Amino acid sequence: AVVSTQSTGNLRQLVLVITSFFQSTLHSMATFTKCELEQLFKEMDTNKNGKISVRELMAYLKSDKRKMDEAKANSMFKAADSNKDGVLDFDEFCKMFNNAS
Repeated sequence: AVVSTQSTGNLRQLVLVITSFFQSTLHSMATFTKCELEQLFKEMDTNKNGKISVRELMAYLKSDKRKMDEAKANSMFKAADSNKDGVLDFDEFCKMFNNAS
């Protein structure tokens, strides 16, 4: 798939918002398109199993040189994991953002 410079900029913005999500309140979250969320989900899902683990989330944020409180990230992740299987599928990932807006 071809990613335009515009899309890359939007993805960077989305990463910044995710960092803020785990470090601050949910009320400051911006709204993103399903396409933007799909791009981010695919990038975070390093083992390509269609799910994001806490480990994948933390690795992604660390690779982007973002500092984050791991306990806070775990807490937010668990809250988003509605079926309590220890991973986020795409629907749970999207709901995490929808609930924040």
